[in-house]
Amino acid sequence: MANLPARRPWTLGRDVALWEQTNRSMRRAQALTVVQSLREVAVILPQASDVNTCRLAAAGMAQALAALALGARQLGAPLPSEVIDAVPELHRWATNVKVHVRHVKGGASS
Repeated sequence: MANLPARRPWTLGRDVALWEQTNRSMRRAQALTVVQSLREVAVILPQASDVNTCRLAAAGMAQALAALALGARQLGAPLPSEVIDAVPELHRWATNVKVHVRHVKGGASS
């Protein structure tokens, strides 16, 4: 019978290194997914002229900016105040734009 080469024992250090590498890969995959989604939004949104799509996009962007602001603050590198101030403004716009568009369209046809 042939002698099999001796295998190095699996160590805790190797487990930890593998775990860390897996976590880094998962975080990178998540980040790339977010980037791809934002790129798709940037392509689709200019083509969408209906108010509901714009409202939903603004509300979603406000949520994304709020999450980004939280992450940036946790990193110790907060976003500029202008970006943070845009979050409630986007929410407000998303809430009021439908009424505004209806008013403008109604006034234009009179």
